[in-house]
Amino acid sequence: MDSRQLQVCNSVIKKKKIEMIDLKCIDLTGYLHHISLPVFPNILTKLVTEGVGFDGSSYGFRKVENSDMILVPDLSSAVIDPFRTAPTLSFYANILLTDHIRTPFSQDGRGHG
Repeated sequence: MDSRQLQVCNSVIKKKKIEMIDLKCIDLTGYLHHISLPVFPNILTKLVTEGVGFDGSSYGFRKVENSDMILVPDLSSAVIDPFRTAPTLSFYANILLTDHIRTPFSQDGRGHG
């Protein structure tokens, strides 16, 4: 985690009165998916250290029996979404597996695998 980027993003949240965080990822066919979360104190620190869980089978990544996955925001991709009604800070996210070392998903459409 880059603490400088985290500090900059937290400053943007405060100064721009950001209400929502949006995490985006690309599925295996190139379709863009997203998860929106309401802002709460220290949300980015929590998202960078823990991520947010999602059902990878809904995105075509895994079978239902083993579909838990994690999205972690790429802080360098932060942008204020100009199309949202509520002020929203949007990030592309890295996709991780839920194993004990949080292995990057080898088929992440962003090429981080």
